[in-house]
Amino acid sequence: MEDFIIEYIEKLVLSDYLGVGIIGSYATSSHKKWSDVDLVCVVEEKRDNKVEIFKDHYFSVSYYTQDDFETYIKRPSLQLNGLEALKQIKIIYDPKSLLKEIKTILSEFSPTSVDKERSLYLAKNEYVGYIEEAQKALQGYMDHHVGKMLNGIYGLTYGMFQVIRLRDYLSITSDNDFYECVMTHLDEKDPIKVLAPQAFGLESTQLEDQVEAGLEIFMHVGNSLMTLFTEDEKEYGLKLIHEIIKEV
Repeated sequence: MEDFIIEYIEKLVLSDYLGVGIIGSYATSSHKKWSDVDLVCVVEEKRDNKVEIFKDHYFSVSYYTQDDFETYIKRPSLQLNGLEALKQIKIIYDPKSLLKEIKTILSEFSPTSVDKERSLYLAKNEYVGYIEEAQKALQGYMDHHVGKMLNGIYGLTYGMFQVIRLRDYLSITSDNDFYECVMTHLDEKDPIKVLAPQAFGLESTQLEDQVEAGLEIFMHVGNSLMTLFTEDEKEYGLKLIHEIIKEV
């Protein structure tokens, strides 16, 4: 384990916790230079999660109660977002074997067709929520307002990839492999895979082109979910897509 992580753990009063573990890239040794350290702390009473800088590294500390863990494996959206990470948790402190138990339970978990169906509808709801981001990016694009474009890009790139992840029930071990996981999953000829490097700014391009690529991804993802929409949602979504096509 990295020395700076050991130092951070040593400054904690472990008796205040029911368990402490590391998830994400530092648990799987896939961390990069700027990766944050994801700590999971089990506590008696719920606390607000926090981000702390220590020794020039970001520590993202998430607090869970025993009740949180009990409900965790019953909720498909949470299973998807953290299932793989908790399967590979590196346990630091676990006097009552709580983390060991949740790791074992999740390792044996196999999603049902019902879980996947629910995840599909969660993807639809996520998409509807990001319509506002599409409007924001489009308005910024038209007004040459860099701030609006940058805010909109969040929903048009990362947000759309989250929708794809929910739609296809993809699990990731950490944020570091999020982009790679979705890209690997997509077919080589999928237009989203072709657009993604530009939309995420991985290719040298103008900001306007980046927003436009993000808008195109938004359209493709929306079309793939259209059969799940209610008539009102479908009408609203199609209206927005047509406005985007017209203006861009």
